[in-house]
Amino acid sequence: MFLTDTGQQAPNGLPVFFHEQDDAVLKGIELSAYMLLRDNLDLSLAFDALDSENRASGEELPLQPADQLRAELGWYPGPLGPLSNTALRLTVRHTWGRDAVPGEPFVQFNNNPVFGSADTDSYTVADLSFGFDVRSWTDNPLSVMFDIRNIANTAYRDFLYTYKAYALNPGRDIRLTVRLSFASR
Repeated sequence: MFLTDTGQQAPNGLPVFFHEQDDAVLKGIELSAYMLLRDNLDLSLAFDALDSENRASGEELPLQPADQLRAELGWYPGPLGPLSNTALRLTVRHTWGRDAVPGEPFVQFNNNPVFGSADTDSYTVADLSFGFDVRSWTDNPLSVMFDIRNIANTAYRDFLYTYKAYALNPGRDIRLTVRLSFASR
């Protein structure tokens, strides 16, 4: 089942989509590797790609994810003063560009300088996170995670981003997460 643009507009000017169903063939690959480089250093790599075909039309299915390669380097320095379970992770994701297929949502905005595009370009984004546990007033540790996503504030549109026709994906995103479990161990 998939959405396709009917080419019509609702009274408010928005495009009208129709749910369709056809037989399809999906072929994909997902590869991952994990390497322990040292006692406190690891590297993981992952690649995924998907190819699809609508058997009735011979065309590619709409809204399929773009191919992606991810590399993640993790460093675990051990206790740092009162901090335990310390971890520093750098993740780099490269996503290949993808062209929208006919009838796909937002394809009508391609080649329109005012709006975004249904087609997307390749992009590379890096994320950094630092986490640790610290003793708390309970028997359970207080877990803290500091994340910076899209460190370089890269401007990009992900192929499956819902608002890609209107806006770029979010820029740099800084998050602080603090978690304390009150359940007994």
